[in-house]
Amino acid sequence: MNSRIQTRGNVFVHKKGYITGITIQCHNLTIEGEIQGGAECSGDFIVRKTGKINGPVTSDRVIIERRAEVDFMSTVTAREVIIDGHVTGSVACKKLTLKKRATLDGDLTVASLSIEEGARHTGNIQMTGLL
Repeated sequence: MNSRIQTRGNVFVHKKGYITGITIQCHNLTIEGEIQGGAECSGDFIVRKTGKINGPVTSDRVIIERRAEVDFMSTVTAREVIIDGHVTGSVACKKLTLKKRATLDGDLTVASLSIEEGARHTGNIQMTGLL
C-alpha cells in the first residue's frame, strides 16, 4: 500500500509525534518527532531533532538545525541544503552550506558549495553545474 499525506499547506510533526510508512507531500515540513517514510516538499524540509528518514526526500530547501542528527537512507534532493547539525546520507543539491558545527557523512553532488571553518565532510564530492 502506498499511503500519503497530501496538502498544499504545512505539516508539523511534534516532538512526541511518529509517522510511519507514508510519504508526506506538502509545502513546508517541520520535524521535531520522527518519520519513517519519505517527503516531497515545495517549500522547506526542516529537521530540529534526531531522526531517521527511510524514504526519499525532495524539497526546495532542506534545513538541518543545530543539534539535529539525521540519517537519510535515500538521497536528499533539493535546490538548497543548509546543515548546522549532523547528517548521514547522500545529498544532491544546487547549493550546499555547511555551518561551522555541521557534519556531513555521505556523498555529495553539488553545483555551489560553502563550508564554514570547523565544519566536516566525509565522503565523495562531485561538482556539477547541472542540478
